[in-house]
Amino acid sequence: MGEASGHSNTPLDFTNSQLRDRLAEIDFDIEELQAKIQRLQTARKPIVDALDAIVYPILTLPTEIISEIFKQHLNHIFDTQLEENQLPLVNLRHAKSAGPLFLSHVCRAWRCIAVNMPSLWCRVREDSFLADGKLLTCWLQRAGGQMLHLDLGPDPTQTTRLLPIVAPYSPRWRTFKCSLRHPISIPIDTVSGRILLLRDLDIRWDGPGSRDLEMTPITAFSDAPELRNVELHHFPPQRILLPWAQLTHLILHGQNFADGIEALRLTPNLEELCIDLHSPPDVAPKSVTLNHVQKLVLPDEYEWVADLLPYITLPRLDTLDITSKYAEDADAEPLITLLQRSHCALRSISLHSNYEFAISALDGTPGSLGTISIRPMHWTSRELAQFFTRLTSDSTFLPKLRCLEVLQCTMVIPYTELVEMLSFRRCDRGDNETRIESFRLERSAGVADKVPSAAVEDKLRSLMDDGLDIRIKRLEKSKGLPFNNNDDSEDSDEE
Repeated sequence: MGEASGHSNTPLDFTNSQLRDRLAEIDFDIEELQAKIQRLQTARKPIVDALDAIVYPILTLPTEIISEIFKQHLNHIFDTQLEENQLPLVNLRHAKSAGPLFLSHVCRAWRCIAVNMPSLWCRVREDSFLADGKLLTCWLQRAGGQMLHLDLGPDPTQTTRLLPIVAPYSPRWRTFKCSLRHPISIPIDTVSGRILLLRDLDIRWDGPGSRDLEMTPITAFSDAPELRNVELHHFPPQRILLPWAQLTHLILHGQNFADGIEALRLTPNLEELCIDLHSPPDVAPKSVTLNHVQKLVLPDEYEWVADLLPYITLPRLDTLDITSKYAEDADAEPLITLLQRSHCALRSISLHSNYEFAISALDGTPGSLGTISIRPMHWTSRELAQFFTRLTSDSTFLPKLRCLEVLQCTMVIPYTELVEMLSFRRCDRGDNETRIESFRLERSAGVADKVPSAAVEDKLRSLMDDGLDIRIKRLEKSKGLPFNNNDDSEDSDEE
């Protein structure tokens, strides 16, 4: 062939005869290559036809089934505690390796399905810090007319960069979460007009104390007729104009007492309140009565909030959730006084505390209390046995008890006292006395648990036959126990 013949001179060095010979060589090479291409194309066609004839089972599934697979993928990758049939927020940090964008790049058919499923694109969180907004824009466009659930991430600079992108979509906001820092270089009031669909708002302050800053109050959310749930973290209520009177759920975290009480005074229709306030007041604030609050949550630091309790009254309080993590000598008296002053019919309580605080709080609760959830903090096995014994020996202690949970146990379980308590509360009750209906116990990693005796197992089986719902998880290996719902080997305790 011509290239193998070693010609290296330029055409100007050739005679006419040599040029004709060289051209003939090149034409021959072209014809030979074209013939080879033709042979390869001929060999290629049956292979393509064979591949096209292959039916991939997943591509034969109805679109509805593939759509459901996509939803399950999102639930698995971005798993969160959500309401039934609600998809999680897709974190754009992982958009290229998981989520709807990833699914849309698998094949043409999947791309068509994913792009035409607005529900996959309407819940989004952007916390990649260096985001330029291109992916977020793609998500918003593909969400179609769906209500939007937006989280702009924990970095306040994210709000600065991304707010101009999401602001035009504010008529479709359903939930909105962002972080702010002074000065706000792009005013949050970039959002203008009514936010007709907004239900949940979460604003977090990341920076110096905001109470004394010269900052124009945020008015962007003042006209949101559907707004019901608000979370303010270290952000003073007086710095934001909200339709306070229509709120039903409020979380205040990190504010001082004066700001917290003022916010409560503005929200007469609250049904659920979570408060974690700091800085007790130098001057006693004016008391406030919240006639509709049914659930009160005091998270993490009860000791810091206890000074607030004398200034609130909750006549309809039904559910109480308290965590007292840090003070060994936390005083339950402010809580008991609140319950007595409110004359409420408390029915459910959750306590994460040491033994002394838990017993003091339960002693002071109304007799209507029927559901109790305890997460023992630094309890010993002896203290847990004392609790079970108290329930056995004292009929006036929690007389309406129906459901009892003991969660995250790390101590050895006193099975003898447990069985005696369950038997007494289930079987040895008078006609007009309440019988326990369910008991749940979950062990966390800790000291090795002892194996229940055969007598304990027999008694538990008997109680279950009588209708008592018993669920005990994370026992050390004890096969055959009908009440042991430990289905996963990873749930077994390690010594």
